[in-house]
Amino acid sequence: MADVDGDGVTDLVLASGNLDQVTLVTTYEIATLRGDGHGAFLPFASTKLDEACVGLALGDLDGDGILDAAAVSDSASKVFVALGNGFGFGAPSGFAVLDQPLSLVIADVDCDGGADLVVSCPVIDGLVILAHNPNNTAGAAPFGAATPGCSGAPALTTNGPFQLGNSAFRLIATNAPPLSLGLGVLANIPDLAGNTTLIPGVGLHLDLLASTWVVPLDFHSDAAGIASFPLPIPTNPSFVGFAAYAQIYWQWPQTAPCDPSFFGLGASRGLAMIVFP
Repeated sequence: MADVDGDGVTDLVLASGNLDQVTLVTTYEIATLRGDGHGAFLPFASTKLDEACVGLALGDLDGDGILDAAAVSDSASKVFVALGNGFGFGAPSGFAVLDQPLSLVIADVDCDGGADLVVSCPVIDGLVILAHNPNNTAGAAPFGAATPGCSGAPALTTNGPFQLGNSAFRLIATNAPPLSLGLGVLANIPDLAGNTTLIPGVGLHLDLLASTWVVPLDFHSDAAGIASFPLPIPTNPSFVGFAAYAQIYWQWPQTAPCDPSFFGLGASRGLAMIVFP
């Protein structure tokens, strides 16, 4: 319940399904019922959803002062985001998350002034955080903490949006040992907190044991400690909402002017990427 249209009266927002008694086809929607100020609610606006949703949250996700809606579907393992327009919500975008999310809340988890999505996933007995992304490339956001090397914290960014059909998309690594080989890894399950038990002192932000696929990537740094790897995004619409998580690891030589961690390893923060239309 919230004041969706800004008239000072509380409105009711529901994620619902409607069964057509003739066709026996169920349609799903975010239904907005406008409060009349006297305890009653009237049908006001409807936003169609592709899947049944079991959880709904409202908050200003894009910072425009208008309430937006986010819903989770356990059957599709997706989060749907529908931006508010002042009288309801626009067409939703779907983002893949871990198996069978059941609920979500909107909150500023990292205290950066933006609203984040916190999704409960009982199958993994944990939470997935989709962070507000004010200053990073569209479709990609860093998470977790880096393990510094001798040139500071290794960084992993992108050269452009993680967008459907972006054939020029590349991962960009900086602050690497010059003229070195780094190991980049892609996986489909993140470790948000960072596992430091496998390699003491190095935070691993990919759950390599829980992931159903893991892809190694070779990064070759130049004399300035910069490297990149091409990852062209297909044009197939079925890739919209596809999620991948990346991290890169560098080993500093024994002659390096510091001792960053066990085995001389430095590691970037994790990078969460979701293909958008």
